[in-house]
Amino acid sequence: MATLHLLRDSASMTVRADGAYRLTGDVASGVWWAVGPNRFRIDELARHISDPRPLAADEPLLPPDLLRPH
Repeated sequence: MATLHLLRDSASMTVRADGAYRLTGDVASGVWWAVGPNRFRIDELARHISDPRPLAADEPLLPPDLLRPH
């Protein structure tokens, strides 16, 4: 399962249930993290925390085992 967030100027962020995400377009003003009263750009916390994490370019949005019929 994933959630698509549409932002301005054709930018988007897709977030999987495990917290992994994929960004498309310029999301600088539309996506940020908050820690207490402090706001951070999406790239500012990446070196300090492991989750949420960006999906690799070749990593599928949905895991292959989820797409296989049961």
